[in-house]
Amino acid sequence: MQADTVFAKTDKGREEIRTRAAGLPQPLRILLIATDGQKDVAKLARLHPAGSGVVQLIEQLVAMGLVESRSGLASRASEPRFARSASGVAAVPETKYVMSLR
Repeated sequence: MQADTVFAKTDKGREEIRTRAAGLPQPLRILLIATDGQKDVAKLARLHPAGSGVVQLIEQLVAMGLVESRSGLASRASEPRFARSASGVAAVPETKYVMSLR
């Protein structure tokens, strides 16, 4: 996953915001709400309380069909990518800002 990849809610994601049918845990719901088709992964990581863990949360939302990539076709090989550690966890630059629904 590239740092500049942009994700947007699917119809299923917009429905989940309205109905809360899936009973998403708060970190996933916060990310789903913040995913607007304009913020890239790096921006979401800076804003979300999970920080670098946002990559795994996005992967969960994609697997659930709640969000989809909007910039995958525009990606270039020279653009920054998230590095994977030996444990397979994606590394995202440290965050300074935190988003909350409070």
